[in-house]
Amino acid sequence: MWRSVGVNIIDSVVCSQNAALFVYGQTGSGKRYTLHGPLPRSHSNAHTATTTHTHGVPTTHIPTRRTLNHADAERGLLPRMLERIFDVVSASDGTQTSYTIWC
Repeated sequence: MWRSVGVNIIDSVVCSQNAALFVYGQTGSGKRYTLHGPLPRSHSNAHTATTTHTHGVPTTHIPTRRTLNHADAERGLLPRMLERIFDVVSASDGTQTSYTIWC
């Protein structure tokens, strides 16, 4: 999936094209696994973002590959796609192209 779908989507996005990824199928068919990869062995819900409040200000922690400890071959489409986007932005010298990333 990564080579046939993910790479093409991200290559289009970094060239200023819009993209969307739809995942559909029967319950239990592997949609979540395809997108996110396997659940961490130690915590069944550790793959989700958590929000904590410090002095009334919410702070969101989004787990990364380093905190999830997934092998590269097991990683889902979303972690790979996000990593590729930020790799492209990091590799840019900033003189010819500028990037704006928001959620």
